[in-house]
Amino acid sequence: MITEKKILRLLFFLAIYLSCLNINAQNYPIVYQLKTYYSTSLTMRIDVVTQHLGKFILTPSRFWIGDNRPRKTVFCADDGRAIIYNRPETCRLISWEIPFFREPMEGLGGRSRGEYYFNNNQWLLKESNNFPRFENYPNALVCINPKNCVPLPEDKPINGELFLIWGKTPTTTYANNLKFNFFTDKLAESIDKQALLNKMVPHLEYLNKLFNYSNPNPIRVVMIAKNDGDFKDAGGTAADDAFLINYYVKNGQLMDNWEKNFIGIFLHEYVHIITPCNKYPRWACEGLADYYSYKALTNGKVNTKALKLWGKYKNIDPNYQLGLYAMDQRYKQTGSWAFYKLFYLKGASFWNELDLLLHKKNQNLDNFIPLITIDPSSKQIELPKAFTDKMIEILGEEDFKTLTHYYL
Repeated sequence: MITEKKILRLLFFLAIYLSCLNINAQNYPIVYQLKTYYSTSLTMRIDVVTQHLGKFILTPSRFWIGDNRPRKTVFCADDGRAIIYNRPETCRLISWEIPFFREPMEGLGGRSRGEYYFNNNQWLLKESNNFPRFENYPNALVCINPKNCVPLPEDKPINGELFLIWGKTPTTTYANNLKFNFFTDKLAESIDKQALLNKMVPHLEYLNKLFNYSNPNPIRVVMIAKNDGDFKDAGGTAADDAFLINYYVKNGQLMDNWEKNFIGIFLHEYVHIITPCNKYPRWACEGLADYYSYKALTNGKVNTKALKLWGKYKNIDPNYQLGLYAMDQRYKQTGSWAFYKLFYLKGASFWNELDLLLHKKNQNLDNFIPLITIDPSSKQIELPKAFTDKMIEILGEEDFKTLTHYYL
């Protein structure tokens, strides 16, 4: 049983932690404090002091579509009872547990669900389904330890979730006036991160200029091995100033072409960092990220890589004949990767073909990206009218409708 004296002591130390971090504690009435049991048990506990809230209402955590794990069972430390979601409760401290898995032998997909303990004593925790929220308390802080606290993102439809990694000091590198902190599993510790980043400098310069991007905060990059050929959840995922990304291995060794594949995925996730997905329809966002990862490789010169990939795979599955709007709806209904992956293939091909048509008119898709943005709070799937009107003006109604009839 946690006593009142212990709770007050915890509140006192949390206040010290926040002041040391130059964070105004008054702005964060909710503090999620992570507690590691033992690495052998692979269990994490989260404590939240709630004594100062009086009555509170606990609401479910944000989660990715397709993450069907049950809600966390949350307990009141006063008497051990379970806290009921969406109803007023009173308790001095609440807690819940999060199980972690060991990094599997076949590697860990960048888009995988679940929490993991790496083979070099690092912990990876994702927000999805792990952080119940408090009604009427939008500002919250997550503290891994006294020197590592980060704000929990706003409680809005999830586009890029918070994820945390800790246990080892990252490798710090620099490029284009940006700071990158690399976290890796054991095999990637020997990779020269600065040399790897140096090869991407012209690509990053193009993207930074295109999206007018600068950032005073370090960008966290988590490199995780994944066996070649096991692509179900491979790739990457991006959040605020951070992304997870796979590099490919075979029989525990780096693949010959791992660097080329890694850079391609890196650039895709980097686009998500500099222009978040909530600014565009979901299918458009992923298609743009893939197309501009290819265009960045040629430093802004238009190419046909996305079109060629779509031509290679378009007849594999009848679902591929669906328009991108219908694919987006199906994904929202099912959460299925079978539909989501088409945003990359067919979506990128749409932007590629549109860019080629624009170049024939001495125009460039780069100049019209601001017209694609939507209200982040909307669930809009269609391209904005301002964008379609501009495309019709440049390309002509017949050519643009032919393109959209095939893709959209």
